[in-house]
Amino acid sequence: MIGRVGERVRLKLCEIARGVPTRHSSDGNLSPTDAGGYIRPTVINQLLILRRQTLRPVTALCLLAGLLFGLSFPCHPDLAVAFLFHPVWAWIAWIPLLLVLHSATSKASAFRRGWTAGFVGNLICLYWVGYTQGGGPAVIAGTGLGAAYLAVFTGLFAMVQFGVIRRWGTRGVLAAPVLWTAVEYLMSLGQLGFPWLLLGHSQADVPTLIQAASLTGVYGISFAVVAVSACLSLAILDNSLRIPGCVTGVMIVGTLYGTGWWMLSQALTDEGETVGIGLIQNNLGRVKWRPGGLQKSIHSLDSLSREALGKEHVDLLIWPETAVPCDLSQRASCRRSIQSLADEFDVRVLTGAPGIDKARGEPLNAVYYVQPNHDTLLTYAKMHLVPFGERTPYLDAIPGLRNIDWTALTGDLAPAQFARGQKRTLFPIRGDSDRPTGNPGRPLGNHRKWIGPLVCFESVFPDLVRRHVAQGAELLVIITNDSWFGATSGPFQHAQIAAMRAVENRRPIARCATNGVSLFVDAYGRSTAHTQFGTTAVNVGSVALHGAEPTFYTRYGDWFAQICLALGVLALFALRFYAPASDGGRTAHGGSTSTDDTLISQDNMAIDDGRSDAEPAREIPFLDHLEELRWRLLKAIGALLVGAAVCFAYADPLLHLLTQPYEQAVISLQQQNSPGPATAIRLWVEELRVRVSDSPVESSDQSVDQSSGESSGTTVVDSADVPSVEGEGEDSKQVLPYRRQLQSLRVMTWFIVSLQVALLGGLILASPIVFYQLWRFVAPGLLNRERRLVLPIIGLSVFCFLLGAAVAHQIVLPLGLRFFLSLEPADMISQWAVDEYIGFVLRLLLGFGVVFEMPVVSLFLSRLGLLTPDYLRRVRRYAVVGIFLVAAVFTPPDPISQLLMALPLMVLYEISIGVSHLAQRKPVSFDDDDDDPESEPPPPSDDDERAGPPDTLT
Repeated sequence: MIGRVGERVRLKLCEIARGVPTRHSSDGNLSPTDAGGYIRPTVINQLLILRRQTLRPVTALCLLAGLLFGLSFPCHPDLAVAFLFHPVWAWIAWIPLLLVLHSATSKASAFRRGWTAGFVGNLICLYWVGYTQGGGPAVIAGTGLGAAYLAVFTGLFAMVQFGVIRRWGTRGVLAAPVLWTAVEYLMSLGQLGFPWLLLGHSQADVPTLIQAASLTGVYGISFAVVAVSACLSLAILDNSLRIPGCVTGVMIVGTLYGTGWWMLSQALTDEGETVGIGLIQNNLGRVKWRPGGLQKSIHSLDSLSREALGKEHVDLLIWPETAVPCDLSQRASCRRSIQSLADEFDVRVLTGAPGIDKARGEPLNAVYYVQPNHDTLLTYAKMHLVPFGERTPYLDAIPGLRNIDWTALTGDLAPAQFARGQKRTLFPIRGDSDRPTGNPGRPLGNHRKWIGPLVCFESVFPDLVRRHVAQGAELLVIITNDSWFGATSGPFQHAQIAAMRAVENRRPIARCATNGVSLFVDAYGRSTAHTQFGTTAVNVGSVALHGAEPTFYTRYGDWFAQICLALGVLALFALRFYAPASDGGRTAHGGSTSTDDTLISQDNMAIDDGRSDAEPAREIPFLDHLEELRWRLLKAIGALLVGAAVCFAYADPLLHLLTQPYEQAVISLQQQNSPGPATAIRLWVEELRVRVSDSPVESSDQSVDQSSGESSGTTVVDSADVPSVEGEGEDSKQVLPYRRQLQSLRVMTWFIVSLQVALLGGLILASPIVFYQLWRFVAPGLLNRERRLVLPIIGLSVFCFLLGAAVAHQIVLPLGLRFFLSLEPADMISQWAVDEYIGFVLRLLLGFGVVFEMPVVSLFLSRLGLLTPDYLRRVRRYAVVGIFLVAAVFTPPDPISQLLMALPLMVLYEISIGVSHLAQRKPVSFDDDDDDPESEPPPPSDDDERAGPPDTLT
């Protein structure tokens, strides 16, 4: 009975998803007389049925999807409906949305359905934004606008997913996890980025399920969550895949759980080196900004800190964000009161306080670090500000925004216009040499440990936190002021995210909030010692610093999300350039797409004129061809100029990216024992000569300790050649020695270099439009089967070009620069010109990108039958000579660059042989009609003559 009821529910969902009623037989199953399992009315009848019968169910399913999404995230535990909020809802949240996308009639309707679900879900989760700034009308309206903005990403996901389903049938629903991960990654980018409600964050309270985040980041968890929804949706829509879909969904959850269980079982049980931390939750919200609030804040923090210090030994006191409402660098009295506390108890104090950007005169949301018996005051300024709360987004990029009178528009509410921090600062924790004796646990080692500070909103950005850890942070400290949100879900959602950041980087976290929730999180996402929200509390604990190696995610960042984004872009290309396949993909219950689906797809695919291979193309006069070519070239050049203008505006970061290998090579040579391979060889030859002659010869590259008369065995480095660091514990930004800095020797050098970089970057940005214009020009002259080769060729070409440029930038360029720098003698000062260096780098990147197209060319020629694996093997010896000639053309005139390009080319040549072998296994047949496989071969036509005799291609 239960199974029969479940089957009827599934069939009803299929009705809503398809937009048409399902015909049943007497036993309750689908009628076998219906091809595809459902009635196929005309387009008009289908639209009428959809409007009359499924309008309300579709809306209900969209609302249900948004409701389940909202219930996946935590809420305030005192709410009467708190028992409804549970992370399990995330695993099925998008099932209703994926179902209703099957009945969408256009991209606009799919977008509306996705936007509706996203708006409801975001509004449920982010209602607390309306409590900030007193909850005025402007804030409440801003809450709705924020939810509507974030819902645009859900609508974008639904629109692309709809196109995938139309192109590849019901099984296209399996693309949902890739597309959703790509959309989540886009949601985190830019100054409007808001990755608060990533689906992976909903699982942060279940440590066993999130351990894989150390490999993929939170985006991998989001991928798995949506993958389960996709599998269950497929099981509902396709009766033949009901069991495989459910089993696959269970396997995904089981794999995550098993991986997490294994990683937790391998967790370090030894306490390791520990540091005592006291979290001070003084529960002073807006009171501290009122008259007399400064004295009240200092007194409260001092008394609570002394209470914490009296419980057990504390190495570090952490005060919340803006706990001290004054600039410590300007107010000597506030600084002295904190310094006296640090000196009296030999403890470090980390506190939030406002600051001033002296260069721009704008306020900073800063962190100050006070050390005992130290006059140096280390600071860190918040780098990612809350959009519209702390700064108007893109205020510097769009100058007109500065002229907007926000107060006139919103009343008393206006962005504070804080300045963004520019440097990533790490704070030191003392070692064993200055730690008191008799402390419980294992003391800190003699080498210093480093703290990575994060302020409030920054903790929701995975990549920003990752960069702190990659810089050397072994303890992450989050200070926040969540009192703005009141007794809502906001503080608890914010606190939950900390566990995900700990797992991603395998670093413990100490989180201190003004009014809660303050807690400790270990390196595996297990939180302990929560404080009650809205109370004054002291939280003291010992945090173990195991010094674990950086995780895969810490080293390589959002690689998983970026791959999903690349696949999503390829899906967009496929939807734009290709009409649905002849069978339309498999649909529900083993059927095929209806005629209506084909009509809709053809309406969306203007390029696909439906012309078969045998149909002659419409002849166009020669002058019309020239006119068409002129317009295509103008559009491509326009896109190039727009892209170049965008890149020119960001010339400084692009130039920094290009000069980064040079800076790393210089710093690496100065920090190692040997300055480079060339000098190491010279030293070895000189040592060998000394041994043979049995007479001590002092090397000019070695330093001799005159007091002891013994060689130190290290390289003498001139003080002007040593990279310096700006301040203690600060970012990795090291200043190159003067003799190693790139030089601008002409008046227009910097402009010309910026222009070169902008043109190359603009070409890369505009390449999709350039390819599209080229495609539109040649498409009318191609057969349908020839068109199907375009997407793989374009996608593979872009991938291979970017791969070649990445290999040049990450591997070849650092090795080559390191070698060239090591060849320079110690008594020679060489200063490289920036224009010659940038030209060298651009030629190298462009050359590697071009030569990495070899497998693509091999694939294309092999599919046309013009190239065979046997032929490539026979001419291998000549190809090696040609490879070195090509490398000499595309690289700067030096043998090292030529060799570094020739070696990958030889590997690519062998790969091309394998690609050619795979392409030859299924040659292109020019005798079959791809558009109508069952039809008889058509008579010869102009198209066939234009394509050439079949025998010459097969």
